[in-house]
Amino acid sequence: MGGCFCIPRERSLTRGPGKETPSKDPTVSSECIASSEYKEKCFLPQNINPDLTLSFCVKSRSRRCVNGPLQEAARRRLWALENEDQEVRMLFKDLSARLVSIQSQRAQFLITFKTMEEIWKFSTYLNLGYVSMCLEHLLFDHKYWLNCILVEDTEIQVSVDDKHLETIYLGLLIQEGHFFCRALCSVTPPAEKEGECLTLCKNELISVKMAEAGSELEGVSLVTGGS
Repeated sequence: MGGCFCIPRERSLTRGPGKETPSKDPTVSSECIASSEYKEKCFLPQNINPDLTLSFCVKSRSRRCVNGPLQEAARRRLWALENEDQEVRMLFKDLSARLVSIQSQRAQFLITFKTMEEIWKFSTYLNLGYVSMCLEHLLFDHKYWLNCILVEDTEIQVSVDDKHLETIYLGLLIQEGHFFCRALCSVTPPAEKEGECLTLCKNELISVKMAEAGSELEGVSLVTGGS
């Protein structure tokens, strides 16, 4: 399983064992986050909340705004499901997510994931609009579905925090202990870290694994084999 390249801890991504001098090949890369500039670009999965908020709103296509009566009807339906949430749990299970809680007042669901595969499947369903379609069937009753004009004019828009979802995904990658990734940008480590960290080249493919000590990550270039 691959992913974007960011460092999960406030440490450097070091060379592999036995490498004491910097590589002269500019394509060999790993990222060092000693400076605050680097830290802002990187995830810190040890501090993340494993729960993801999924919000929804009911919109009118013709008016391009929230359909207030339907939004309130959907919220009331959600409130009724808070105490008996088996149907909602089964729905999110089919969507490869796990329901944590229902927040009907905010028109939100709190969900979580246990595996990278679950996030990958859920993200696919989300991008295809399948999550919105499932919520329509969950939240609207037969009176809605019998009104063809209303059905054509209505859509449920679903939103999640994409950065938080990516951070949860990275946290699961770190738990695996070994993953593949691609650098998003080129970064040169600060002078004081020269010899400890390699330069980071944009689009570099890297194999990353947890060091034996468990406190740092080691990267190996898939292009040159350097580490």
